[in-house]
Amino acid sequence: MEHIRTERVAGVGTITIDRPQRFNSFDVRTAQDFRRAGLQLARDPAVRVVVLRGLPGMFCCGADWRCPDVRLMRLWR
Repeated sequence: MEHIRTERVAGVGTITIDRPQRFNSFDVRTAQDFRRAGLQLARDPAVRVVVLRGLPGMFCCGADWRCPDVRLMRLWR
């Protein structure tokens, strides 16, 4: 996963968005990786809570409208 990182420490899963050049916005690949990371943590019985964060010092500005496929995303089915 290029712009998404996950960690597991003492029952806490962390998903970190690291795409600062685009203000941590989601293109199709980043959104798919984010979903995959969330599913992996959800299936881990040792993880009791998940923290979402963005680097560096920003969370996420939303969809990257410069990406031609972003308007066609149907990721949350």
